[in-house]
Amino acid sequence: MMEAKLLVLLITIIISTNSLSNGVNGESITSSYVRVDPPSTDIPLDDTIFAAPEAYNAPQQVHITQGDYDGKAVIISWVTPHLHGSHTVYYGTEQGKYTLKAKAFNTSYSFKGYKSGQIYHCVVDGLEYNTKYYYQIGSGPSHREFWFKTPPEVGPDSPYTFGLIGDLGQTKNSLSTLQHYMKGGEGETVLFVGDLTYADRHIDVPHEGLIGNFLQFKTRYLSPFMHSGSTDPLWWLEEELKKVDRKKTPWLIVVMHVPLYNSNTAHYMEGESMRSVVEQWFVDYKVDVVFAGHVHAYERSHRVSNLKYNISNGECTPELDESAPFYVTIGDGGNSEGIAGEYISPQPHYSAFREPSFGHAILDIKNKTHAFYYWHRNQDGNKVTADSFVLHNQYWVDAGLTSTFVRSEWPATDIPLDNEAFAVPEGHNAPQQVRITQGDYDGKAVIISWVTPDEPGSNKVQYGTSEDKYDFTAEGTVANYSFYKYNSGYIHHCLVDGLEYNKKYYYKIGSGVSSRKFWFQTPPEISPDSSFKFGIIGDLGQTYNSLSTLEHYLESGAQTVLFVGDLSYADRYHHNDIGIRWDTWGRFVERIAAYQPWIWSAGNHEIEYMPELGEVVPFKSYLQRYTTPYAACKSSSPLWYAIRRASAHVIVLSSYSPFVKYTPQWRWLREELTRVDREKTPWLIVLMHVPIYNSNEAHFMEGESMRSVFEEWFVHYKVDVIFAGHVHAYERSYRISNIQYNVSSGERYPVPDKAAPVYITVGDGGNQEGLAGRFRDPQPDYSAFRESSYGHSTLEIKNRTHAIYHWNRNDDGKKVPTDSTILLNQYCYIHEESVGITSTYVRSEWPATDIPLDSEVFKVPEGRNAPQQVHITQGDYDGKAVIISWVTPDEPGSSKVQYGTSEDKFDCSAEGTVANYSFYKYNSGYIHHCFVDGLEYDKRYFYKIGSDDSSRKFWFQTPPMINPDSSYKFGIIGDLGQTYNSLSTLEHYLQSGAQTVLYVGDLSYADKYHYNDIGLRWDTWGRLVEKAAAYQPWIEFYGLDFAFDKFIKGEMVLLSWSIYQGEVAPFKSYLHRYTTPYATCESSDPLWYAIRRASAHIIVLSSYSPFARGMPQWKWLKEELKRVDREKTPWLIVLMHIPFYSSNEANFMEGESMRSVFEEWFVHYKVDVIFAGHVHAYERSNRVSNIQYRVSSGERYPVLDKAAPLYINVGDGGNQQGLAESFINPQPQYSAFRESSYGHSTLEVKNRTHAFYHWNRNDDGLKVHTDSMVLLNQHC
Repeated sequence: MMEAKLLVLLITIIISTNSLSNGVNGESITSSYVRVDPPSTDIPLDDTIFAAPEAYNAPQQVHITQGDYDGKAVIISWVTPHLHGSHTVYYGTEQGKYTLKAKAFNTSYSFKGYKSGQIYHCVVDGLEYNTKYYYQIGSGPSHREFWFKTPPEVGPDSPYTFGLIGDLGQTKNSLSTLQHYMKGGEGETVLFVGDLTYADRHIDVPHEGLIGNFLQFKTRYLSPFMHSGSTDPLWWLEEELKKVDRKKTPWLIVVMHVPLYNSNTAHYMEGESMRSVVEQWFVDYKVDVVFAGHVHAYERSHRVSNLKYNISNGECTPELDESAPFYVTIGDGGNSEGIAGEYISPQPHYSAFREPSFGHAILDIKNKTHAFYYWHRNQDGNKVTADSFVLHNQYWVDAGLTSTFVRSEWPATDIPLDNEAFAVPEGHNAPQQVRITQGDYDGKAVIISWVTPDEPGSNKVQYGTSEDKYDFTAEGTVANYSFYKYNSGYIHHCLVDGLEYNKKYYYKIGSGVSSRKFWFQTPPEISPDSSFKFGIIGDLGQTYNSLSTLEHYLESGAQTVLFVGDLSYADRYHHNDIGIRWDTWGRFVERIAAYQPWIWSAGNHEIEYMPELGEVVPFKSYLQRYTTPYAACKSSSPLWYAIRRASAHVIVLSSYSPFVKYTPQWRWLREELTRVDREKTPWLIVLMHVPIYNSNEAHFMEGESMRSVFEEWFVHYKVDVIFAGHVHAYERSYRISNIQYNVSSGERYPVPDKAAPVYITVGDGGNQEGLAGRFRDPQPDYSAFRESSYGHSTLEIKNRTHAIYHWNRNDDGKKVPTDSTILLNQYCYIHEESVGITSTYVRSEWPATDIPLDSEVFKVPEGRNAPQQVHITQGDYDGKAVIISWVTPDEPGSSKVQYGTSEDKFDCSAEGTVANYSFYKYNSGYIHHCFVDGLEYDKRYFYKIGSDDSSRKFWFQTPPMINPDSSYKFGIIGDLGQTYNSLSTLEHYLQSGAQTVLYVGDLSYADKYHYNDIGLRWDTWGRLVEKAAAYQPWIEFYGLDFAFDKFIKGEMVLLSWSIYQGEVAPFKSYLHRYTTPYATCESSDPLWYAIRRASAHIIVLSSYSPFARGMPQWKWLKEELKRVDREKTPWLIVLMHIPFYSSNEANFMEGESMRSVFEEWFVHYKVDVIFAGHVHAYERSNRVSNIQYRVSSGERYPVLDKAAPLYINVGDGGNQQGLAESFINPQPQYSAFRESSYGHSTLEVKNRTHAFYHWNRNDDGLKVHTDSMVLLNQHC
C-alpha cells in the first residue's frame, strides 16, 4: 500500500546491456557463509501447500494491493476455477458483520491451450486510515473470509514497516522465505521486486510463439497505475518525481527488477542502460533507497553514483555520493533457478555487503529522519539477521519543517461545569482537587495539597508502603482566600518527608466515609545514570482538547509532569466564575496530579491582576493553591526554584517576575547554576513560560528580554533543553545561540552552537484560546520543527549520555508520535571519555560474611540421592552442544540426561561420566558431566536428570546461529562467593534478561575455610548458583581464591599443596567440578580455551598458568587469534582473572606480567573488550595501550589508543573478603569510571557494529544502572 510517509515508484522495463567499470572508496564485505539449501526444484503440484479450498468453486488465489494513490483503497483479487461466481465483496470493521459492499469485474484469458479460471478484481475505496477491515468473497458454503489493515494517514512521521521479497518462485526455498517473513511479523506491506511464479520455466514450445506483453501478469495482478498518471514507457517518471512532496512523504523509495549496481556475474551490468537514464534524477531528487531483484543473491551498496562519467572525460567509475540512494538487490526469494553464487573479484568498492543466500528484507521506518533496515537469511527454520544498518533520510538532514497537518479538533470552548470531568467526589466535605508536587530539593519528600469545600476538616495525611496500611502520619496547614466576591474552599498543604527512593507509597486524606485514597511513587536516587521519564504539558485549560491531552498523557508512561504555565485559564471568566474555574480545573487534573508530582511554573494567565475588581496582588489564586519547594533551594519566591530528580536538575524560572541584573531572581539563578553538579545530575533542564526562540506570529520575540539576560549563562553551563509554553502551538529548535550579538558589532542572528540548549515550545495543551496557526514565513534557520496542533511531550532519560524526546499530537483518539529526537547530554557526552569518574556512592551493604550453612539458599533438593549443584556450560566451539553437570551425594546413580524440545517429552538421551575426589579428609559426592550435542540453534530444550521420584527437570535455550548480526545479551559476574551480598548479585542478575554468564573467576571462596569445610563450601556454592547456572551456560574459569585451594590458619597462609595437608595438585576441586570445551578449540588445557556464541568470539585465559613466550598457553593464543573470523563473529571478547589496568590499591599492577606478553596482540587483533575480576570493586577504562613502551625509550605510561580494548573489572560479586575501597589518587587518565560497590554487568550485542554495556550496582534490593556506554565494534 501507499504508506503514510513515502512515495514508492514501481518501474518495470526490459533492459539491454552496456558497459561499466568499478572502483570506489569504502569498506566491503563478501560473506563467506555457506548453507545447505533444499534443492532448487519446484514443489510438486500435489503438495498440500497448493491445495485448493475444499468447497466447490470456492474463491482461491486471493490477494490484495493498494487501490489508489494515498492508501484509502484496496484492490481485492481472486479466482474461481469452474464457474462465474459472486462479484460482490462484503466488508466492514467488525468480524462477521459486513455492513458495506463493492462490486468486482471479472475476466479470463487463454495462453497456448491453457484456459484460466474466472479472475475477479474489486476496488474497495473510501476506507479509513489505520483501520482493520474484514471481508468476505464467494457465496453460500463456498464463501471465504479474510482481513486487511489500512495504513496510517499520509504524514511525515507515521511509522511503517515494509517487507521486501523478490524472485520468489515456488520451491521449498520459496516456502522458507514466506515462512520467515510471516514468522517475523514485522512487515505490514510487501514491496515485491519482480519474478513471481517462474511459470515460464515450464513452457515447452518456442518462446517467440508466446510473446504476449505480460499477458498473464497483467490479467491476474492489477496495480493503481492510473492514479499516478503512469504510462507503459518511462515518460511519466520525471513528472512523478517533481510531484513528490517530501514534507508529507519524506521517504522516497524506488522499486525495480533489474539492479543498477550489482557485482554478481549473473546479469552483471544489465541495468546500465536504465542507470544512464534515471540515475541523475535519483540523485537530484535524493531518492533514499532503490530495491531490485533479478540476481538470485543478496547485495547492498554504499551511497554511490556514476554521474561524472561522460564519453570523453570525467570519472569512469562510481564514487561515493552522499546524495545518492542505497542500492539493494534482493532477488533471493528461493526460485527454481537457484542461487547466483559467483561474484566479481575483487569486490568493487561500491559494494558494501554481498552474500549468495535465500532470504527477505525489512525496512522499518521510525520517523521522518530514521529507518532501520534488515536482511534476514533463511537458516534452518530460524530467522537470522545477516545484514542491517540505519538509514538517515536524504531530505530531512537538517532542514526545518513546518508541518501541514490540519486536524478537526473539538471547539476551543471550555467543558460545561456540569460535565462528569469536573465531578465533585461523594461524601460531605470530601477532599477534592488533590495534587502532589516535589517537596524538597532531592526527591525524598512530597507536598500533598487538596481542598475541602465546606469546612476545614482534617489536615492530616496518613501514608505507608502497603495498601490500606498507613503506618505514618503528617500534619499539614490550611487556609482560604477570597477573590472579588468568590470565597475559596479550605486549601490544605501537607509536607510528607523522610521518604525512601524508588518506593510506592499509599496515602489517605479526609475523614470517615468522606476520606479518599491515592498513591505515588518516589523517584530513583539522585544518580547520573538513573533513568526517568518526564511528561511536558503547557497551556492546558479545561476544554475537550485539554481532556484529550490528559488522556493521551495517561498512556505515555511518564512519571512526573513538567508544567510550563497557564493552568486553568480562569482569568478568562468574570467575577465569581474566576474562582469556580480554578476549582473545576483542580478536579479536572486530579486524575493524574494526585498520583504523580507536577512541577509547577506560572504563566501569564496566573497573574490575575484585575484592579477593576479590586484585585491587585499578582498570582493570588495560583500562590494560594499551588505551592513549590522553593525554600529548599534557597529561593526567595515560590515562582522560581529548582529541584533534583533522578539524573536531572530542573530549574523553574518566572517570566513575569523581575529578572534583570541584580534582581532576586537574577541573583538566585546565578548561584543555582553554580550549585549544579553534573557528576550527579548530568541533565540540566530549564522551564519557563515565555519562549526565548519562537517563529510563530503569536508572542513573537516576547522572550527577547529574558534571552538577553540569561542566554549566555545557559550556553556557558551547557543547559540541555529549555521547555516553554505561551504560544499555542508546538515548535522545536536546533541548538543555537545569539550571544555573539552586541549593539555595535557581532552576529545579528542566531547561529548554530553545539554548547547551546534545544528550545522546545509546548503551549499546545488545549485551552479555550485555541491554536496559534500562523507561523512566520520563511521558516527561520533556528527552527527545526513546528506544527499548530494540540499535544504533549515526553523526555525519557536513558542514562547520563542519552535521552529520547517525543512530541505526541492528539490525533483522533490515538497517541501519535509526530516529532522525536535523541538528545545527547551536553556535559557527559562530550567529557565521558576524557574525564575519569570516581563514584562517591556509599552503601550500607550486608556484612561480608558467608551465609550460614543451614540457610534456605543452600537447601538440598528433596528425594534420596537427588541431583544437586546442577550447572551447564557450552560444550563445543560454536554453541550446538552443552555440558550438563551435577552432583549426587550418596551414590553414583544415573549419568543419563533425557532431553527434548517439548516440556515433559524427552525424546533424546545422552550418557555422561561420573567421578568423585577427595581433598584432605573431605570426600566429594559423585560428580556427573554429560555432553549433549547435535542441538539446533535458537531453540529451547527441556532436560531431566536423576531417576524415579528424585529426578529433576530444567531447561536451557541454545544461542542463535553464528552470524555477524546475531543479537545476544551476556551477563558478567566475578568474585562471587556466598555471602548475602553474593545472593543480592544473583537476584539482580536474574532480572537482567541476560542469556549467558561470562564468569571471570573466584567462585566459591571455599579455600578460605579449614579442612572438610573446604569441600562443604564448594557444595553450598553449587547449590547457591543452581537457580541460574542450571538454566543457562556459565562460561567459567578459576581465580586466585580457588586456584591453589589455599586456606588460612592463624596468621600464616598454608597453601593446599603443602606437605602439611598432602594436597599438591593445583585447581583440584575446580577441575573435578567444572569442565570446559577446551579440546574443541585445540587447547591442551581446560584452563584456557575459546568458544563462539552468536556474534561473539570469546577467549578465556589463565592468569595462573604459564603464559610466557613459547609456553602452551602462549602458542595456543597465537593460533587462536588467527582463527578469529570477524566476518562471522565480529565481537572479540577476552576473559581473564587478573586485570591489566586497575587503579585500585588492591592487587595493583599484578597483571603487568601478562600485559607485557599479550597486550600487543590484543591491540593488533582489535579486541573489543577484556573483562577481569580479582579486585573487589568495579572499574572501566578508556581505550588505552602501553605498547609503545621500551626499556630504553618510548612512552612510559598508557596512552589513548582507538585500536585498544576497553578493560572492565567486575570483581564485585559479593564475596566474604569485602570491597576494595582504596583507589589510587589522583585517578589515572586511563580510568574512566570506578566505584567500590557490589554488582554485575551486562553486554547486550545488538548487531555487528553496536553493543550496549551496563554495570548494575546492587542497591537496596533494586537493580540500578550506574555505569553504561555504547560500544562500537573495533572491526566493523
